[in-house]
Amino acid sequence: MKHQIIIRPEAENDLRESFLWYEEKRLGLGHDFLLQIEAGLKFIQRNPELTTVEYKEARKHIIKKFPYKIIYLTTVRL
Repeated sequence: MKHQIIIRPEAENDLRESFLWYEEKRLGLGHDFLLQIEAGLKFIQRNPELTTVEYKEARKHIIKKFPYKIIYLTTVRL
């Protein structure tokens, strides 16, 4: 079952800034970064409980090839 992912505005800003920084370093690197973020989000969407707990209920997914991790919470909707 796919779960809904909600990205906070602060996280969107961080992603935008990181994309621009990587693009400045090498053309196309920002795109590669976003592809890895997208792959991480898809993994979380399908397997939210398969990652490690970072702090209390917050979980983390490590992004491949980049020094980033996605921190997220899972909630149950009734």
